[in-house]
Amino acid sequence: NNVLTYITVNTLIFEKELKGVAEHIGFLYEHGADALIVQDLGVLKMAKEIAPDLPLHASTQLSTHNSKTAKRLKDLGFSRIILARELTLEQAKKIKENSGIEIEAFCHGALCYSYSGKCIFSHIQTKRSANRGACAHMCRFPWKLYRNGDFVKAGYLTSTKDLNTLSRIPQIANSGIKCLKIEGRLKDAKYVKAVVSAYRKALDTGEYTDLSKST
Repeated sequence: NNVLTYITVNTLIFEKELKGVAEHIGFLYEHGADALIVQDLGVLKMAKEIAPDLPLHASTQLSTHNSKTAKRLKDLGFSRIILARELTLEQAKKIKENSGIEIEAFCHGALCYSYSGKCIFSHIQTKRSANRGACAHMCRFPWKLYRNGDFVKAGYLTSTKDLNTLSRIPQIANSGIKCLKIEGRLKDAKYVKAVVSAYRKALDTGEYTDLSKST
């Protein structure tokens, strides 16, 4: 279909899984992946050995918040960095200017409650680790808040509103950000088509689409 495929291999890896991960990287390389998105530095090392000419992108879970980190990741072999989600547009611009590496940033969709997607809420409650690709989305559940045994309030107390930066596309396009990332986990094809098309249209023509009903 003439599209680029960036494959996520960005979970934390345990010792007993290294052989399987190595085989998986080889499989992806042989079948034409255009880049791997990596969090674990051990996976980075294996990927460079198994697929030396395959581009590697640093996952947002590597928590890149500044240009010093970005430069270090570039020296390690990454060709692109997916920035920590909590950065401002001005911070992203400075990192690009001072590091010289391609940067990618989230522009739309669900926002994780924790910094850079590093959360143990799901693991504590369900033994499903968010850092292992098995988040149970506990922050999306309704909760009751008590203080010293007294009820305070109830509701979706830890659920953040979805990100929507469509109206800021001109500023984003001029910031040096190379690629935009749309969070589409658990979404259907209709959602993907509507949101991606809206951002493509805004970038190409400057026209904006109402995405308030795209959920």
